[in-house]
Amino acid sequence: MGWGGFRNWIVAALLLLSILTPLGVASAGAADSKTIQTSCWAPAGITEDLVTTALSAERWLCDGRKFSIDAERVLLRFDLGPGDPLPRYFLSRRSALEAVHLLAIDTDGGVRQASVAAPALPSAMTGGYFKADLPLVTRATRQIVVAIDLPSHRMTLERAYLAPSDTAGTSSSHDLQFLIIVAGFAGMLVMPLIFDAAFYRILREPFVLWHSALTLSLLITVLVSSPLAVVLFDPPAMTLSWMTTLVFGVTIASGAMFTHSFIEPGLLHPVLRRLLPCCACCPSPTPCAGAVAPPSSRQWAMRPWSLSG
Repeated sequence: MGWGGFRNWIVAALLLLSILTPLGVASAGAADSKTIQTSCWAPAGITEDLVTTALSAERWLCDGRKFSIDAERVLLRFDLGPGDPLPRYFLSRRSALEAVHLLAIDTDGGVRQASVAAPALPSAMTGGYFKADLPLVTRATRQIVVAIDLPSHRMTLERAYLAPSDTAGTSSSHDLQFLIIVAGFAGMLVMPLIFDAAFYRILREPFVLWHSALTLSLLITVLVSSPLAVVLFDPPAMTLSWMTTLVFGVTIASGAMFTHSFIEPGLLHPVLRRLLPCCACCPSPTPCAGAVAPPSSRQWAMRPWSLSG
């Protein structure tokens, strides 16, 4: 593909971004008015009684939002005000975890509890998020406490919120517009795959294969990171989580190897050329380990990404 072709793809991508950005801002504004954010958090052990920990006032840390995933279990508290809409879902960023426990605490001390194992967590229509149904929430409910067992990334704690729907308060028209744009972007990524299949019959060069691998990984990234996967396949949230982690490593590796094979030897410094295969190999083990590791060890397998995030 010549420079003219690359330029056309760059222009098309920039046009899509210019359309996507206002929708993202509008969605965020709609979400802020209807969601309930975390008030406090508390570390705990898995063997501790959940209700006792949730009702213990001295356990809660409310002076900041410096979450930590060092504990086996992390509790998040959401205080409900009299004017807040009654939430139905707990939503947060997808990442490896063991289970989610949900408590609804009423003003009279009544507690309703539900638990969801990680494999049973459904995906939310908000791209990159999972959801869990809350226990019955009424006007007498003063607090919602959510406990996450073996969290592997701080973002799961930082991005957690309650909402009356799993679309973060966006309208159906915005959801449809967003899906159309994402589907169009996915269609754009299918076209290079078709071109590569046709070109490889004539030009049997490694860079064509690496370009196909890079394009395919980007296409899968778009699918698993957007509501398209939920609309088309509705896979469990943890399935999309390990797929996103794995595809991230494949994207880096295929991009580095495409650069290594596409640029002619005389146009790239020899040291950089030798380093590119190393750059392709180095980022891959950690995402792979985070994707296939058992829940008890994922926290440590994904720690480099958590610290960088």
